[in-house]
Amino acid sequence: MKIFDRLKNYYLAVCLALLILGAVADYAGSAISPYVSELTKMDVTGKVVHASFVSYPIRFYIFRISSGILYTACFSIFVALFIMHRIEEDQGRRNAKQLQEFQRAINVDVFDSLFRTVIPPEIFEAIKTAIIQGRVVRRNATWILDFWKGQGNEIELRQTIGFDLVNLSNLEVLEPTEVDVFVAGGSRQGLERATCTIGKDLIVSFDAADPKTQKGVEFKQQEPGRSAIEFAIKIPPGGTANLMTVFRNKYREFVQDEYFSKTALINADLTATFPEGYEFSLYSTLSAELRKVLVEKTRHIYKLKGGVLPGQGYVYYLNKTPVRDSSAGQAVAE
Repeated sequence: MKIFDRLKNYYLAVCLALLILGAVADYAGSAISPYVSELTKMDVTGKVVHASFVSYPIRFYIFRISSGILYTACFSIFVALFIMHRIEEDQGRRNAKQLQEFQRAINVDVFDSLFRTVIPPEIFEAIKTAIIQGRVVRRNATWILDFWKGQGNEIELRQTIGFDLVNLSNLEVLEPTEVDVFVAGGSRQGLERATCTIGKDLIVSFDAADPKTQKGVEFKQQEPGRSAIEFAIKIPPGGTANLMTVFRNKYREFVQDEYFSKTALINADLTATFPEGYEFSLYSTLSAELRKVLVEKTRHIYKLKGGVLPGQGYVYYLNKTPVRDSSAGQAVAE
């Protein structure tokens, strides 16, 4: 059995060796010269007849028979073991796939059994639904907050949010989205622009200033003076979609707003720019630290390295910078 297994592993080398030996025997046989024999006899009429006969030595026939056997063995072994090798490869792939599925099922059962002993069932089910069974994760998010002064005491914000949507499963994932649209001159906040690409393909394109350029979106009239769009992103198994959205918001006198991630998120950068005479601050509920890496008079930059759980986010504020009244010794707002 061991000899047969070794033969299977090195069948190409064995076939090559047999082929070479067969060629050597064939050449050696063809190099042997025949013998010519003369035979003289008398026919029935008494006339003398001469005849020539060609014959080969015994080693010629040994070489020819040996070469035929070696050629036959070479091609027979090659065909038989080649077919057997392909069958075993196919069977091995099927067995490996079944083993992976079996191990995955065992791992899920072990994981459930282990964590149910240390986590209350209600908490475990929430974690399992939101994180373990989640098929999509956001990566490398970019949050840009651009504030400027509007009319009167208004403050306006253009909020740019971009990230990669990564499908972790081996199935196609559909990510539906519905958002209000920004109306120029209106008082409502809403979406100004949106794009989504998968590889080099543009899947979604929307610009509130030019609705004719839309692609992959559907308008929905919510109420007078308010409209919304909805779009769905189909992410192939193991694929990545890059989504970028720009929102416009209006506030009176000061800003207090928030952002929370719907799905798990890995790594992010946040940049806030604002006019002079204002202070920007935020309160984070993220599981990873949102670290401040740059502080300037009208710009703050933050960086996040690590994972963020679904439903986590931050609250941000923009207020007028208090001006200290030297006569009263108190800080007052302009």
